[in-house]
Amino acid sequence: MVVNPIINTGEDKKATLDYLRTKIIENVTAEFISASIQLNSSNPFSTSKNCIILEGFLASTEMYYPNIIIQDKNGYIQEAYADFANLKINRLNKDFLFFRAYYSPEFNALGDNPSLSCYTLKDYSGSVKADKYIFEKNMYEFIDLYRNNYENLKTQLKIPTENEFGFAFIQRNGTKIEVSQEITSKNVYADEIPIQYVNNNSNIVTGFMNIKIW
Repeated sequence: MVVNPIINTGEDKKATLDYLRTKIIENVTAEFISASIQLNSSNPFSTSKNCIILEGFLASTEMYYPNIIIQDKNGYIQEAYADFANLKINRLNKDFLFFRAYYSPEFNALGDNPSLSCYTLKDYSGSVKADKYIFEKNMYEFIDLYRNNYENLKTQLKIPTENEFGFAFIQRNGTKIEVSQEITSKNVYADEIPIQYVNNNSNIVTGFMNIKIW
């Protein structure tokens, strides 16, 4: 019996490029919940202390694990702690009445600080939005995995052995972080994808992801 050799055509590489784009995005994407918090300005206790406890906040927003970042209205990160189902915020200024809370398993978990003297508030309002985003942290981890164990990454992604690939992450400020193998083929297929990603300050920003396969 004669077995014909498998020929990797241009269409094969295009299909592999599309598949690779999907797999990389899956690997660098995580859950992201954002919530706005508006304190009641007519309640004198809203501004009585720097430290406040928002009763039931973690439970009501389904942020069951305290991997949370808190920002004020200007985007400055506030000191915060988990207090069972409640959220404790030690504000930079007791007059701050608006905050944003961001949750993702990619963030560090909050601890607690029982020594703080805080006032518990029940009358606050806001909205919650759940989505999935690419994370800057995950992009760095993917790049490190490529650098440190490329062959294992290829196997994990189920890339055909006859193909090689390169990858670049272009950040919002134009910084480009690129990893690649030696290109030994004239037939290189590339795709540059505009992305939105969560940076290390929990802000959603724009950038690009560049993928090459040959």
